[in-house]
Amino acid sequence: MKYFGLVLLTFAALLLSACFAPPHRTVGMPENPTPLDSLSQVVFVNAVVVPLLPPEFKYLGTIQTEADAGCSDGGTVGFLREEARRVGANIVYVKNAQTKTAFLYTQYTTSVFHCLTLHVDLLYAEAPLITRWQEQIKAAEEKKGR
Repeated sequence: MKYFGLVLLTFAALLLSACFAPPHRTVGMPENPTPLDSLSQVVFVNAVVVPLLPPEFKYLGTIQTEADAGCSDGGTVGFLREEARRVGANIVYVKNAQTKTAFLYTQYTTSVFHCLTLHVDLLYAEAPLITRWQEQIKAAEEKKGR
């Protein structure tokens, strides 16, 4: 009985671990990153709006998120923000954003989810422009919190 309980607990942990982050693929991530603290601002920059980044940036990797059942826009953005902090990036440079459809088939119903999928580069820069963006985001968050 003990063995069965241990197998069941392990299976449940593995099954639920897939629910904590959207499916994604990564390329070029650092092996020993220097993470940012949890209070550091992470700026999302759209490549359509800002096609050229400041020349003084450090490339830290690329992430492509994918659509799956139960996805949420906030979950995808939050995941990317935390992943950027984990590798030491203060810029999430969005090169491509799309809405894709994911289907969940059960015995009786079919659920349809419209998921935000992003192709982003994670970057670190100490350029004055980035600092100004970070100050504007912080001021907007403080204003919203009042």
